[in-house]
Amino acid sequence: MAIGLAAMAGFRFAENFERPYSSASIREFWRRWHISLSTWFRDYLYFPLGGNRQGQTRTLVNLLVVFALCGLWHGANLTFLIWGLWHGLFLVLERLGWGRLLGRLPRPLGRFYTLLVVLFGWVFFQSKDMEQAVAYLKTMLMPWVSGGGISLTYFGAGVTAIAIGLFLCLLPDRWAPTPDSAHPEQVRLWQMLIQALLFFPALAFLVSGSRNPFIYFNF
Repeated sequence: MAIGLAAMAGFRFAENFERPYSSASIREFWRRWHISLSTWFRDYLYFPLGGNRQGQTRTLVNLLVVFALCGLWHGANLTFLIWGLWHGLFLVLERLGWGRLLGRLPRPLGRFYTLLVVLFGWVFFQSKDMEQAVAYLKTMLMPWVSGGGISLTYFGAGVTAIAIGLFLCLLPDRWAPTPDSAHPEQVRLWQMLIQALLFFPALAFLVSGSRNPFIYFNF
């Protein structure tokens, strides 16, 4: 939306998100997610700390420091710190060998793993405190216990939305139009058709739901 509105005013903004939920690893996710922010942290914090030029141990420490500060950049709250360290932890694991194993797995499995890690991380990002985060995780993992009724209220609609979301996130990369695509215009046409069909159900959910402002307005 920001890119489109800027283009209408004559400004050209760089792409800031490149289908991040189609990533097959957390490392790839951060190359695609909020590119301007991750690039800033890379250039002005990770590289000055030494990057990956001073041995593996220093590299892993640098990653944890950068993502801890990335979390605190969003707010001085324990939940943001844990969100940053959560991502930093999986980046460390991928550098220690988990990434090589992911590279041997079918790409859809890598995407599924990435979705799980990212979505569990969003629980901490969205929660106002650790008590709320733990309660949310408990409802996610054990919806049959006390409080689980909240998640089951919209169970049918939620399962449908999750199924559609998983299908779209796990689509092959070749379905995304690029300058190198054999028929980029045809792919874009299909994308526009699917988006048009999904627009009206999404609009109905927004109208029937409560006010939910864009999360980055908080920052």
